[in-house]
Amino acid sequence: MQRITTFTSTTDAVQAIGNVPIDVNAQGIDLLSLSAHKFYGPKGVGALYIKKGVRIENLIHGGGQEKKKRAGTENIAGIVGCGRQSSLPLPISKVITQRSGQCATGS
Repeated sequence: MQRITTFTSTTDAVQAIGNVPIDVNAQGIDLLSLSAHKFYGPKGVGALYIKKGVRIENLIHGGGQEKKKRAGTENIAGIVGCGRQSSLPLPISKVITQRSGQCATGS
């Protein structure tokens, strides 16, 4: 008899974004959460990556927002700001810090 075990990998990447490389495919990540302010985006905005085929249950039932996964008004300005900021390169002081492992002064 063959036993098949499945599990979902959940990654809290709030502190990792912009500090370490993340590759959801290579690292086998099914769910990944992040916060926009950690990569200089708007405060109070986050994102959840859900790998195609992974199913999650609703915690709050109601409206049809977020593909019927979450009820409530969406923060469109925050969502756009998060998406835009995630496509921009890190500030030079952050890049220098990552390469040298030293604190950057920002000057």
